Amino acid sequence: MIMTALKIDPTLQTFLPPLCEEERRNLESNLLERGCLSPIVTWQGTIVDGHNRYEICSRLNLPFETKEIEFESLEHATWWILTNQLGRRNLSPFQRAEAVLKLKPFAEAEARKNQGRRNDLYDNEKKSDSMESLKKLETLADMSHETLRKAERIIERNDEAVLEKLRTGLTTINKEYRAIRKTEGAEQKVRGWQEPFTNEIDASYVDPQTPIGSFADVSPRHLLFHLGTFSDEYLREAVMLLLERMLGSCTRKKAAMRIIDGIVKKYGKQPQAPEENHAPLTADEV
Repeated sequence: MIMTALKIDPTLQTFLPPLCEEERRNLESNLLERGCLSPIVTWQGTIVDGHNRYEICSRLNLPFETKEIEFESLEHATWWILTNQLGRRNLSPFQRAEAVLKLKPFAEAEARKNQGRRNDLYDNEKKSDSMESLKKLETLADMSHETLRKAERIIERNDEAVLEKLRTGLTTINKEYRAIRKTEGAEQKVRGWQEPFTNEIDASYVDPQTPIGSFADVSPRHLLFHLGTFSDEYLREAVMLLLERMLGSCTRKKAAMRIIDGIVKKYGKQPQAPEENHAPLTADEV
């Protein structure tokens, strides 16, 4: 065995969470008792796998061996870490998700690159490279697509207190995702009812030929005020727009349709012809 001075890249060193104190003590005891049996993996003299072993061996003057591996890029080296080390570490579900999601852009880029090389993209017997790459991330994280998506949403919120609780296992991905949805729903509802009238609609008549999307920038309060003037079919679309703006696009379709049917039965009617010289209502008149 030899003693070699190796280079350390912060990206590779911190890609996975550091060992906890107990894990570090156990590793040091094992190295003192048995020596460094596994070689430290390097890429152009930079450590890829074995940062903790290298630190302990250097500090305690213990010999070790190295194994050089060639990678195309730093991203390929981190992908190797992910596929070779993640399963060996005692990480919380969220820590696994964090590590995997760091390489999601790389996995997607590689999938696009591979698709450009393939000639059998329409072969029904084979899955696309894109789906295979994303499935690989889910497999590495040991969680479903939906749970990984929730973890990604939590990370986007960047609430460090919540992230730390998830890393230490004091809370769960599902629990924190539900909290985010509840908070966002409340915030969206408040914004929807407080926003000013940005468009004016004739209260007595709405042209059925006008696309409902034309009212996308009308506040929910203003849109709700005019529901009684819409025809049944038009009202159905208007209420769906209203629900999406108040509750978010994730509104369950069946529940939303039940609400719409109830409103249509109570308020639906055919649009009336416009009165002569009838001016649109203004915000103050409403």
